[in-house]
Formats: sequence, structure tokens, C-alpha cells
Amino acid sequence: MSDPASYRTKQELEKYRLDDPITRLRAQLTREGKLTNQQFDQIDKHAKETVLASVKFAEKSPQLPLDKLYDYTYANGAKP
Repeated sequence: MSDPASYRTKQELEKYRLDDPITRLRAQLTREGKLTNQQFDQIDKHAKETVLASVKFAEKSPQLPLDKLYDYTYANGAKP
């Protein structure tokens, strides 16, 4: 977890870790024989690589001028 969660008990953290939807999905798919652990690891690796590449792209991209912040955010060009 990226949040150190020093305000939560160890028991609470363990409960949330066990309830993690990705962990539960992995267990279900492997139990049902739909994916192997190796296949799931490959999917996980690909997802992480995609996120890292996206972050690098965003960091290298020029910053958007503030007057363009809401362009393409609202329908019909409406601004807040």
C-alpha cells in the first residue's frame, strides 16, 4: 500500500488486504482454472509497465496553461 496507514491497526490493514478486489479476482480466476498464476503475473507486469510509461509521458509533456484547464471537460464548451 502506498499509504503508510499509521492510523490503522494491523488487524484492520490485514482485513483490507484480504478484501482487495484484485487479490480476490486472482484467487477466483485461478481457482476456476481461467488463468494461471503465471498469466496473472504477466497481466500485472503489463499493467504496471503501462502505468509507468503513462507517468513518464505525462511528466515529459508540457504543462497545460491555466486558461485551457477546463477545455474539453464540459459539454458544449461550458465552463464552471
